[in-house]
Amino acid sequence: MGHRVKRVARGWLAFLAVTMSAMGAEGVHTVGVLSAYFEHVLPLVIVGEGWSQQIVITCVDRSRPCAGFLTFWGSSGEAWDIDLVGQSRAPLYPYVLQLGQTVVFETVVKQHPQILGWARASGSLEGLGDFLMQSVWRKQAPDRPDLMTSAIASLPSFFPARTSVFFDSRGGKFAGVMILFSDICRFFCNDLEPATFRGRAYDTDGNLLAERQYRLKMGEMHWFCLECDIPEVVGRVGVFVVDELESSTSTGTPMLSTFSLQFAPNGAFTAITGFEH
Repeated sequence: MGHRVKRVARGWLAFLAVTMSAMGAEGVHTVGVLSAYFEHVLPLVIVGEGWSQQIVITCVDRSRPCAGFLTFWGSSGEAWDIDLVGQSRAPLYPYVLQLGQTVVFETVVKQHPQILGWARASGSLEGLGDFLMQSVWRKQAPDRPDLMTSAIASLPSFFPARTSVFFDSRGGKFAGVMILFSDICRFFCNDLEPATFRGRAYDTDGNLLAERQYRLKMGEMHWFCLECDIPEVVGRVGVFVVDELESSTSTGTPMLSTFSLQFAPNGAFTAITGFEH
């Protein structure tokens, strides 16, 4: 019961923050048209070295249409101009979907060195229906089979800011892990102050293997090789837990996401989405 009350409360707090922002309240940092409750974050977008990506948004509501816009952001939180198939470059890509409709945004294959970023789908007042966002990644290389994986985007954790992602570092496997401090915030956020997050690796018995700290500003993502930065996990299976130690907000908690691509020694990979708890 308490968990449900928290979810209801966080939705109302997000709505209140946007309402105050619209009234001209100072110090409120809001990005979405409606609220953080109508934001979906895709923590990883990859461009370059043969990667392409489909971002799929589906209106799953039973009675209301879904409307909003898709935006892209660089790893440091800056707006990211990106090439999409059949689209002219724009600061945002709007969509309006009736019940059951789907829109697909696809990145153009590039061969330059990899560039990492993230994407956000923001609901708007034109259509308040529930929507689902998911992504399909594809890696193409000459004389090699295409490699593909997919994941569903979800609401980031923000009550409290704590997420976990699974890892399996046995048999030469390794994981690229992403921590995203998105610039969606629920109440009185100060985007000038970074926040400190703690990352802890546990084995399957719940034993602490290692702990690290990360300092991120709002909108910034940190992508790292788990086994390179935390060698204590090599040969182990477990979870990597990220939570907030020092907030950048005066009265609220920022939005936090984790995500991982797990690689096999032969280059095959799969996506692992972090979960809130």
